[in-house]
Amino acid sequence: MADSPSGIEIPPSSARMRTVRALLDGYSSLSVEQLLAPLSDDFGHWVLPASLGMPARTKDDFALHACGIFSIFDEFRMVPQAIFEDVAQGVVVVHARMEGALKGRRRQNDRRRKAADAAARAKAKGREQEQEAKTSGGGDGDWTNECVIMVRLSPDGEKIVEIQEFVDSVKATEMRRRHAPKHFFPGGDRLGSAAVVGNVLLFSCLAAGTFYGVRRMLQ
Repeated sequence: MADSPSGIEIPPSSARMRTVRALLDGYSSLSVEQLLAPLSDDFGHWVLPASLGMPARTKDDFALHACGIFSIFDEFRMVPQAIFEDVAQGVVVVHARMEGALKGRRRQNDRRRKAADAAARAKAKGREQEQEAKTSGGGDGDWTNECVIMVRLSPDGEKIVEIQEFVDSVKATEMRRRHAPKHFFPGGDRLGSAAVVGNVLLFSCLAAGTFYGVRRMLQ
């Protein structure tokens, strides 16, 4: 597998590899419906290490989670760094780098950089108009993280049955504390009462560009 600036290429050497590529494309699309497309009806999702206290998720739980996470990003990519296929076990393991642009932060920092550039040019011309650009804790508004996902697939390789996701504990805690949508992590990870679920889910799914979760909740 040849390296590329955006990570490695996932070869379409098997149905499992094609399905995992569809999964990563789903993350990058910021579309919950696209993300869910390769998942089986009895799909399960686990976040590791267990010390984070994240609950196991069903497919519907995972949809809610994706709605909330997608709602805070303008852009997001899962960039594979390494990938391994265990044919006997029907498992694909991916080490991926997560790259995202938090909503509004990139535009805000672009304005600040432009102001700083203008101030520097003014100073170079001898003008006393220097302005100090302020930076936020989010750097350039970019979010980076990495994970290892262990993906178990159906015997034909067409559907994803289970994902165990090992994340950077520090970054996961920071995401929960600083960037998660309001009410999204009131009890560790799960949304709270049915009323809160309905309201938060509606706005999160609208922001993420899908009505999947709303339809499921109303059925």
